[in-house]
Amino acid sequence: MIFATGASTNGWTKVSFNGRTAYVYSTYLKAAGTTASAAPAVKSASLTATTASSANAATADTIWGTGAPTSAVVDSDSSAVELGTRFTAVTTGQATSIRFYKTPENTGTHTGSLWTSSGTLLGRVTFAGEASSGWQTAALSSPITLTAGTGYVVSYHATVGRYLATESFTGTSASPNLRIPTSNVGVYSYGTSSAFPTSSWHSSQYWVDLSFSTAQSTTTTTSTPIGEPPTTPPPPQAPHRAHPPSPPRRPRPPRRP
Repeated sequence: MIFATGASTNGWTKVSFNGRTAYVYSTYLKAAGTTASAAPAVKSASLTATTASSANAATADTIWGTGAPTSAVVDSDSSAVELGTRFTAVTTGQATSIRFYKTPENTGTHTGSLWTSSGTLLGRVTFAGEASSGWQTAALSSPITLTAGTGYVVSYHATVGRYLATESFTGTSASPNLRIPTSNVGVYSYGTSSAFPTSSWHSSQYWVDLSFSTAQSTTTTTSTPIGEPPTTPPPPQAPHRAHPPSPPRRPRPPRRP
């Protein structure tokens, strides 16, 4: 049974049901303070109403992870050079920043670039507030969409060289969403300004990376707080009839004398 327990607000009356609180539109109550055998217009107040909605939850991926590179050395080369990593997006997503691992010897201004595999520039950013060493990250001004199955190159320009390098590299990507080639993953191009890198040397790689996010569907919930009635009544419903009306009875003919 449902019992009315409070005054009507906006046409809704607070009721209790098996120890729980809810609101019933007053049309369905016989009278305030009396029992009602049914309440088809109940709006729950003590139970949350769950609403599913689509949202994009970003999960950050990188090619080389966050740890320090292994089997890497500081190259003695002091020429200005563009250094890059070739990769393929396995899943469609967005590049949000460019990263590279810095050595104390690698001073000067650094710029990061993202290219198609054929050399079309997609985005560029200048690194600011760098630490003396370790992973440096610069966020792109806006995310860049990468398409599944498409190849790209992420690179940075070192004005004084002295970059970190690993020759004869045979490792794999730390991300299942970013695939690297089995050889010649690292590319370079000499010059005083940034340019698309295409050359390779002894299957070296130069610890250039990006942050990549994939879109995922999530569910959010909304609820009606306890003690707050709904603000609008339910749509009007036709009055309930327990039985159809009986047809009118035909009058009996008068009796003959």
